[in-house]
Amino acid sequence: MPAVEMEAVRDLVRSRAHLRDDLARARQRVSKMLLRYGRVYPKKTCWTKQHRVWLGEQRWQHPASELAYLDYLAAVDGLVARRAAIDERLSRIAQDPSLWPTVARLRCFRGVDTLTALALVVEVGDWSRFRRPAQLSSWRGLVPWLSQSGESLSRGGITKTGSQHARRLLVESAWHYMGVPRIGGTLCLMPRRVSSRARARLLV
Repeated sequence: MPAVEMEAVRDLVRSRAHLRDDLARARQRVSKMLLRYGRVYPKKTCWTKQHRVWLGEQRWQHPASELAYLDYLAAVDGLVARRAAIDERLSRIAQDPSLWPTVARLRCFRGVDTLTALALVVEVGDWSRFRRPAQLSSWRGLVPWLSQSGESLSRGGITKTGSQHARRLLVESAWHYMGVPRIGGTLCLMPRRVSSRARARLLV
């Protein structure tokens, strides 16, 4: 069982994950309304500062449509502000002496930064429980489903057991290993106290 303090941090981490889902839905409502009226952002990347300025410049013929749009937009802005507040708090929690050593080591993997590392720490808990990577993968539901009876063998998708949040983070981080590794700002600013072996993970 996790310590009371660890479970409290886990609650906040999961709250941030739920907020992320709410924000995605709120943004979709704004996009769908704009699409219904044929309004398309001229640039490729959405939900940037420039995109937010463009959203604020939209005007509507009917007051009811204007009010509905502003309500959707206010919901997005509110969720963004709440996410920023939680991110700031989690970043400070991650620097706790009891958490930071593991968080710092996990940050040496490509696709894993402070918030992702902290989420994995509180979701997994005691990493020493797993002697092999396959045990951790099995516990997190990342291994294929297998049913065997006599000479009959059936295989399926991953089992999806354990924390859905941790599994999603691991899968999203793994996608970063599809590209060619390069030395960037993250590696250059890696704390000195992290071992060279751990730092080398970014280039694997």
